[in-house]
Amino acid sequence: MSKKIVVTGLGIINPLGNTIEEFEFGILKEKSAISKITNFDTSNFPFEFAGEVRNFNATNYINRRFIKKTDKFTQFALAATSCAIEDSHLNLQFLETDRIGIYFGNNSGGWNISERGFEELYKFGPTFVNPWQATAWFPAAAQGYISIANSIHGTSKSYVADKATGGVAMFSAINSIKRGDNDIVICGGTEAPLTLLSGICHYEAGELLDKNDEKEGILPFCSKSDGTILGEGSSVLILEEYEHALDRNAPIYAEIKNISTNFGDDSLELNMENCLVQSKLEYKDIDLLLPEANGIVKNDNVENQAISNLNLKYNHQPNLKFPKKYYGHLYGAQASTDVIAAILYLKNADKNSIKTRALINNRSKEGINVSIAIEKID
Repeated sequence: MSKKIVVTGLGIINPLGNTIEEFEFGILKEKSAISKITNFDTSNFPFEFAGEVRNFNATNYINRRFIKKTDKFTQFALAATSCAIEDSHLNLQFLETDRIGIYFGNNSGGWNISERGFEELYKFGPTFVNPWQATAWFPAAAQGYISIANSIHGTSKSYVADKATGGVAMFSAINSIKRGDNDIVICGGTEAPLTLLSGICHYEAGELLDKNDEKEGILPFCSKSDGTILGEGSSVLILEEYEHALDRNAPIYAEIKNISTNFGDDSLELNMENCLVQSKLEYKDIDLLLPEANGIVKNDNVENQAISNLNLKYNHQPNLKFPKKYYGHLYGAQASTDVIAAILYLKNADKNSIKTRALINNRSKEGINVSIAIEKID
């Protein structure tokens, strides 16, 4: 019998706010958090707008001994995880921590600490470089420090897959519960790419809006501009086997009906259909659709065509929402942020119509497709 996977906790550090309540207010009011970058001087930089996390104080969430050992992206992850654990009423002292896993996505690694390390090395010499540099920059650091901070020992993994990073991590997280490897998974992603070197590396990949185009922000499914905007932050879901959640009287926000993945531009439509078939749902059952829709014309055209084909085939048009245009693309944190956004959209839906199910697409430029079907649980 297939295991039922539910979401029992939410945590977020986001340009729209550092609590679920602030994030909820932001997306419902369509409040943009895209603004001029303050992390560094952009006067001679090819872009100047991004989604920056504001008013974040790591000491509010993290043991001080971890702060010098970690990069900003890991600090975001530790903070969002702390909030999600609290929201889920997880008492780790009374749970088998070898049955709790951590599945995290991160695409950029830790460039804040790396750039400080370069400066320390070339200005002052090797003895001045932070001794934690080597373990702080790499993408698996967030997963590792979440494990250390919470004494969690279950099956865990980190993933890097461009814009599909968070979706691939979630796919593996859910399957780890279905296989019986874990009862609970801390699943999410984190990014902090807004530094000089990281920023220029992203820009040279050719997918970011520049100073001439970025002021209108991400324009999904629109040929008027071609490119996306960087965001930073972390989002975390507590995923759990349904009976396990009931046994500990956990809050339950939604069921992850299914998550599916495949590869190639011509398979996105098929992947969306397969996700629903495996969920025992039909396209007409989907009330809300959160596309990848990142403003990159080539990718958007593929996705827009797939959605148009399904709309025509099933004579149904789900409501479309584009939350990333309010805070930028979050790469490794995008899939979990979209799930949180979908849960909040469904929670606040018009009570006079049936608004219970959402489909979410997470997609890389190479054509890794991830589709996630969720259903609200009241």
